[in-house]
Amino acid sequence: MQKQSFDIVGMSCAACAARIDKAVREVDGVNDCNVALLKNRLTVIFDESKVSDEIIKLAVKNAGYTALDSTGKSFAAKADDKAVKAQKRKLILSIFLTLVLMSVSMGPMFGLVLIKDALINALCQLALTLFIMFIQRDYFKNGFKALLHFSPNMDSLVAVGAGASFLFSLFSLLNLKQGDSYTVLHHEVPLYFESVATILILVYVGKYFEQKAKLKTTDAVVKLMDLSPKTARVKRGDKEIVINADSLNAGDIVILKAGESAPCDGKVISGNAFFDESALSGESRLVKKEKGSNVFTASILSQGYIELEATAVGADTTFSKIIALIDEATTKKAPIARIADKVAAYFVPFVIIAALITFVAWLLLGASFALALTFAVSVLVVSCPCALGLATPTAIMAGTGKAASYGVLFKSPDAIEILHKADTVIFDKTGTLTYGKMAVRFIKSQDKALESINLMMAKSLEEKSDHPLAKAIVAKADVLGLISFPVTAYKLNDGLGVEGLIGDDHYYLGGTRYLSYLNIEVSDEDNNAIAAYEKDGFTVLCLIKEKSLLCLFAIGDDIKEEAFATVKKLKEENIKTVMLTGDSNGSAAAVAKKLELDEYRAGLLPKDKADIIKDYQDKGHVVAMVGDGINDALSLTVADVGIGVSGASDIALSSCDAVLMKDSLYDVITAKVMSGKTIRNIKENLFWAFIYNVICIPMAAGVFYSSFNLRLTPMLAALLMSMSSLCVVTNALRLTTTKVERYAKNVVDLNTKENIMKKEILIDGMHCNHCTASVNKALAALPGVSDVLVSLEDNKAVLNVGSLINDEMLKSVIEALGFKVTAIKNL
Repeated sequence: MQKQSFDIVGMSCAACAARIDKAVREVDGVNDCNVALLKNRLTVIFDESKVSDEIIKLAVKNAGYTALDSTGKSFAAKADDKAVKAQKRKLILSIFLTLVLMSVSMGPMFGLVLIKDALINALCQLALTLFIMFIQRDYFKNGFKALLHFSPNMDSLVAVGAGASFLFSLFSLLNLKQGDSYTVLHHEVPLYFESVATILILVYVGKYFEQKAKLKTTDAVVKLMDLSPKTARVKRGDKEIVINADSLNAGDIVILKAGESAPCDGKVISGNAFFDESALSGESRLVKKEKGSNVFTASILSQGYIELEATAVGADTTFSKIIALIDEATTKKAPIARIADKVAAYFVPFVIIAALITFVAWLLLGASFALALTFAVSVLVVSCPCALGLATPTAIMAGTGKAASYGVLFKSPDAIEILHKADTVIFDKTGTLTYGKMAVRFIKSQDKALESINLMMAKSLEEKSDHPLAKAIVAKADVLGLISFPVTAYKLNDGLGVEGLIGDDHYYLGGTRYLSYLNIEVSDEDNNAIAAYEKDGFTVLCLIKEKSLLCLFAIGDDIKEEAFATVKKLKEENIKTVMLTGDSNGSAAAVAKKLELDEYRAGLLPKDKADIIKDYQDKGHVVAMVGDGINDALSLTVADVGIGVSGASDIALSSCDAVLMKDSLYDVITAKVMSGKTIRNIKENLFWAFIYNVICIPMAAGVFYSSFNLRLTPMLAALLMSMSSLCVVTNALRLTTTKVERYAKNVVDLNTKENIMKKEILIDGMHCNHCTASVNKALAALPGVSDVLVSLEDNKAVLNVGSLINDEMLKSVIEALGFKVTAIKNL
């Protein structure tokens, strides 16, 4: 299967989108397709052995539209300023000509008679109208073209309505004679040239402001894109040169200085610095980077200097993947949008038939030709399929963009629609409810003298794994300077642990379930030790050689600070909270008790977790699963909504429906709130779009004319039609101003007077006042640092420092500027 995107030319409303969707789906070999009205984009999944790009383009052409190869750029990059300015110029010229036209045609009603001869007056109106119709010719070109392809759209309604008024006026003009007074035009031979112009202009005004408003719905994404630098400073030999960021290649050495943004993902090879990664994570706290650290595109170097090796460039960077995710999410349709799509497919033909029925009915009732035509034209012009088509995508785009600004990425509209309905939230334990920064707290070896040997064996088995428990074992061994041995026949047993040959001996390392799985006999002393460790909340790993238990490792982890607030908030909303983990019962029970979870299950394999989620779903629950996106891939996929608590480097996890970029568990609440607000906004939009058409179409048809003398003129109908689309888009824009309560971590102020110390830093390498000024500026920028005094003569800096800053931080900041710190003393 191949996935391909196309830019569509000529699409103007939901009816167009429905027609293209239907035409492409009928092509043999097309598996799925989606038409994004807001972005004029078609995305098709097809069997490339049966279908080619040209066949898809032909299907679109046969439907009356043009498909072009997609530029591959995000929708947010399509805000063409020149096109908007050209649209504005056409609007201004059209309005000016319409005002002149209305002065000529309607001036006598206010005592302003510019042309007294009726024929000359009418010819002048005709000329002005033709000029306006030429400027607004796209309505007629696209509208009649769509009619010829039997796929009428909004432009067709405008073209037919304005065209009917024009032809009627032209026919009336032929009945005028030279020398007739202008009064004839207001009594005996009425003309509707000003209605033609006004219909076109009012619809165009609506489209112009609608376009501007639609662009604003992408503001959050546009601002995010603007953070990506356009140039990069790279090292070529011994020289530094500035190149276009698009020209970067993996392996290039990129130089970053204070205030600059990273143009690629890379690994630091020299220097150290503090970075602002808020563009990716939403977290404004500065993050220290040193040799070996990963740097992500669009993160800003706040203090220091580094050189990094580019590891990912262009579309492969984390930043580009974020944009692509948002782009894909806003291209897809939410299930709720299908209601509008079904209506839109039949809407325009229905309106045209309704206009014809209105025209014939009024003639049969004895109305004049002019009055019957007025009602028919009003029906055509007042109808608005655009409002229906824009109701969902504008809200999805605004809501997704706003959520992204909070560090929550929705990968599909389905997730947005479902998440707010979730009544059960299931959490993984390690790395989700806990930090996942495990540490070996206790080691119980059968032979105390062999404790280091056993730890080396454990390190050998775990070196290949990225699991937090494995990292804890390796870290403990590394701290003690222990080596590892080659492992052969290495195997990962899902939900149990690992095994392999070290030399000729078979070793196993895993949770306590391994003991029963391998039928290992365990002494009462070891059983008591395991029970005691688990009661205290530790996870126990067992090192087994052949059929003998050699050693127990008690590994501890801390519960995330925000986990308490997250669970509490969910329980306040009567949402069931459950924890599923592969850890032992004792460790799970300790966490569940502290967090006051409703339920927990321990000792589970990945399939067990998925089965439990299915059980909840079978009982009618809507389940959101929160996990790390790797070990819980199956559970995340099975759940109604899978939420990955992940860092930026894991953004493309395919098993998740949403990703929390900040790695903050409380953003589960943020995601749920944004889901609810977005769906509520969509429902509001759909309600107003439907109710508008339900009320206005009968009114335009003259249903209330006989009883209440209530009617819509074509001009007023055009104004209402424009306003309906504009109102829907404006309502969606409210999402961009949504305020969501965020979790504030408890920060202890360590910079109280009693914690402030005076320090003296001895510095080598300062040669001038510029050097002292740069040192002074860098030190003063640190939190809790005050009264900085840098002396060139004494080669030192004296300052007051709060407890937030340690000597290592002071040293790294100064040495990042190119100087050397020889000593730091407390005064």
